[in-house]
Amino acid sequence: FRAWNDGVAITPGKKTRDGFAVRRALVERHFGGDAFTRVRAQWTKSRVADDDVLDAYAALWSAERIARGAAISLPDPPLRDAFGLPMRIVY
Repeated sequence: FRAWNDGVAITPGKKTRDGFAVRRALVERHFGGDAFTRVRAQWTKSRVADDDVLDAYAALWSAERIARGAAISLPDPPLRDAFGLPMRIVY
């Protein structure tokens, strides 16, 4: 969410009212004003927590960036594990 928020850290935790509101605003600005509500209408809170819905949208946001070649890798270049796989965060 920090990258999505123009590099500015979101200090309130994701489970707080303020933290949730900031993250939801990012989701709805990118995916549409009803993005969160559409998912919430399909899944009860007992099955999927609100912050998990927002986290899934953050993963989708990152996947879109990867697909269009706009993603950033940390570190760059990444280290490799014992199997030769890159150890990195991509967003």
